[in-house]
Amino acid sequence: MSQLPGGPGLSLVVPLFNEEARVAESGGALVDFVSQLGPGSELLFVDDGSTDRTTEVVEALVTRFPDVVRLLRRPHRGKGAAVRAGLAEAQADYGRPVRRRLKRRLRSSREEPSGAGAR
Repeated sequence: MSQLPGGPGLSLVVPLFNEEARVAESGGALVDFVSQLGPGSELLFVDDGSTDRTTEVVEALVTRFPDVVRLLRRPHRGKGAAVRAGLAEAQADYGRPVRRRLKRRLRSSREEPSGAGAR
């Protein structure tokens, strides 16, 4: 992994296959989360040969947040291959695949009223 400017960071790798609706729903929460991690962190979506509009939705995020979001396109080879490809392309010092559970948590935290759950 080559280091992004700004010091050590985290690359969150999100494997996708025909997940247009899921990216449209939770992509913003993932961008917000990674943006708070600081310089050197990135959100790397790996499209595994989607046949829907998944790549178009991600490309809109790349356009809006070019310093945080990247897209890697691959032919369909399965989730494991997509994760491995994403980790190999990650530019931060640390890489981690995103699991659906985290995506659900981030989405639900955006739906909480302001101040809910604050400690």
